[in-house]
Amino acid sequence: RAAARRAELRSELGLTGFTWLSVGRLKPEKNFPNLFRAFRQLPAGTQLLLAGDGPERSRLEQELPPGARLLGRRTDIASLMAAADGFVLPSDVEGLPMVLLEAAAAGLPLVSTAVGGTGEIITDGLTGRLVPAADSEALSRAMLSVMELSSHDRQALADAGRQSVEERFGLEQVLDRWEELYAS
Repeated sequence: RAAARRAELRSELGLTGFTWLSVGRLKPEKNFPNLFRAFRQLPAGTQLLLAGDGPERSRLEQELPPGARLLGRRTDIASLMAAADGFVLPSDVEGLPMVLLEAAAAGLPLVSTAVGGTGEIITDGLTGRLVPAADSEALSRAMLSVMELSSHDRQALADAGRQSVEERFGLEQVLDRWEELYAS
């Protein structure tokens, strides 16, 4: 059922090759131009979906590399995640990005810049790939390394990310931590 829904979503979106998804408010600290520079270095046929809206939209629309699409504000992020092959977050500044937790829970392999709380979500090499902020070469290499994994190894990376998020950020775990905090 999930495989059929994924195929249907990919068909609706016209996705044929490896597809990266990025989601966020289109503002300077998200550094989508860095993602565009990294994406331009990936093999032809790779696709990028960027969902979000914000003050940088018109500028980003002008800078879109071939194979990339700016989808604007979307309410179907879970469907986009089901259709994508990987998730990438190019931010210069983050807190604890919920979108990375959601992407991990959706079973996507993750690539992110090592800023804010991203290291709380991703253990580099085990549950995803972390790279320095604003380094398009490193971002591109990390994205390519995920793309070059066998489907089995890519799934293992995604599964490790999902399991880690469930163990560390699941509702029961968070409630247990709140109880411990109140008890202390």
